[in-house]
Amino acid sequence: MDKFMPKSDSWFPGDGKGTKWKTQPISVRFSVDTDAVLRAMSDRQDYIRAAVEAKLRADGLLPDGDDAA
Repeated sequence: MDKFMPKSDSWFPGDGKGTKWKTQPISVRFSVDTDAVLRAMSDRQDYIRAAVEAKLRADGLLPDGDDAA
C-alpha cells in the first residue's frame, strides 16, 4: 500500500447525511432511562440526528428544507 494514498481512498464512503470527515462530533450524556432506550436502537445515530434537526427547525434555528449544502 502506498503511504501517500489520498485519504478519500481510504475512508468509508459517505451516506448522504451532509457531514464531512473533518466535522467535529458533539458528545452529550443522557439520563439513565434515555440512554437505555437509545442504546437499544439499531439506528441510534440517525434517530438522534433527526431529533436534533427537528427540534432546531421547530425552534426556528435551522431553516426548513435541505441544510446539507
